[in-house]
Amino acid sequence: MLRGALALGGIGVATALVADRLTPLGQLMADWHTGTGERREFTLADGTTVLLDARSAWMCAMPRAGPRCSCAPGP
Repeated sequence: MLRGALALGGIGVATALVADRLTPLGQLMADWHTGTGERREFTLADGTTVLLDARSAWMCAMPRAGPRCSCAPGP
């Protein structure tokens, strides 16, 4: 019983690692993100152009004090 549970847990961890390699799981909540080997260019409402390299994320929040944006670089 314990061996089966450990094997199932190992398979789950391996699957998560492979999935994270293809699509970074920690960046799925970002406004824009890129996967492995992908580049993306987009234009913000104020005309600013942003170019994301592979495995990067761009997040913007709109508080009352004004927009706050951050970029999370890929590994």
